[in-house]
Amino acid sequence: MTEAGLVPTEVTCYDDMNMLDYGIGFTNVCTRATKGAAELTRKEMKAGSAVMLDKIRKYKPKIAVFNGKGIYEAFIGHKNFSMGKQPQPLSGTDTVVFVMPSSSARCAQLPRAEDKLPFFIALRKLREYLRGERPELADSEVVFNDYTEFRVTQPDPKSLRKAERRRKRKAEAAAAAAAAAMASGEANAQLTLSGTNCSGLLLKAELNHPLGTEACLTGSPCM
Repeated sequence: MTEAGLVPTEVTCYDDMNMLDYGIGFTNVCTRATKGAAELTRKEMKAGSAVMLDKIRKYKPKIAVFNGKGIYEAFIGHKNFSMGKQPQPLSGTDTVVFVMPSSSARCAQLPRAEDKLPFFIALRKLREYLRGERPELADSEVVFNDYTEFRVTQPDPKSLRKAERRRKRKAEAAAAAAAAAMASGEANAQLTLSGTNCSGLLLKAELNHPLGTEACLTGSPCM
């Protein structure tokens, strides 16, 4: 927040209460502490969303920032949105909605603080515009259709090696299964012979093969 210019001084997690001095407040969709959003139930998310909407209608902030794509998905009930500024304010309010990736280091797409910095800068620009401190603001400055382009860090080499080993094991298992299925199909092959008005022979090999392979041979007219 400091690097983006949202606050004039260096702040830490211990400065939550002091952020009100800068016009910034924090709240939660759900108050129950969990390791991740995946541990929250749909019922909790729905109930928490209603409470938060009531808070926004009461306090009327200029901007409501959703810290995490998944949280906003649960709030609005669908995934059809871009990151950053949303086209419409919250229902029944004039509050502008801004969605950013989770600030948690567990955010897989953008794990580092520097990866998320463009969103904080965009948020600062949006605040300046709504305050009348910026005469104009293009959507391209505050809407992110492909936010992964801002990833400036590289995946951990150890994680890449693990992923490659998993990929190889899956490929080997798939190849072994395919070979076993092929062998089984060949062992169960059956030949059927049928005639066509004695003008020719149709030899058809019907293989009990997972791909449904059929081999057809036609013979010369009967002698």
